[in-house]
Formats: sequence, structure tokens, C-alpha cells
Amino acid sequence: MAKNELKDYTIYKDRPLVRGDGIFCYGDPKGKVCAILTVLTTKPVRGQEISDLIFIQLMNNETGEEIKQAQRSGLYEALDLCTVWLDREEKK
Repeated sequence: MAKNELKDYTIYKDRPLVRGDGIFCYGDPKGKVCAILTVLTTKPVRGQEISDLIFIQLMNNETGEEIKQAQRSGLYEALDLCTVWLDREEKK
């Protein structure tokens, strides 16, 4: 994805991160793979609901098939795992 196309997205570790209704899409949707993160549970922190348990799916954008899946506690841990998975898939 070109840099000028990314200006409308939140960028995390040089990849677009899009959120909507408890689901995040991380990675280039035009690329080979992207990660879908689904918020399963939330917890209150200082009066706000924060993502707690996250279900992660690494998806092949060409076929729509799931490559890997996992669960992590917290958005940071989930995105950290996604970054590793996406980096490995890009090297293949």
C-alpha cells in the first residue's frame, strides 16, 4: 500500500489498523495476508471499557482461508503476535 493511501488509517508498526464494532483488521488488505482481531471480552479500567480477551485469525487475502489462530489477553499482546506472524508471512 502506498504511503499516500495510508494517510486515512491508523498506523501501527508500519501497517494499517482499522477498527469497527469490536473487530480490528491489521495489515494490508491488498497484500497476501492480514490479521483479524475479534474482541471477546472487555474490562472496565478507570471508567472506560478496555479490550481484554482477543481472538486472532491470520487470513489469506487471496483465498479467504484461515492460516493461524490464537487468543491473547490485551490488545498490545495480540498486535505484537500479529506483527510477528505478518513479518514471517511476508518473508515467504
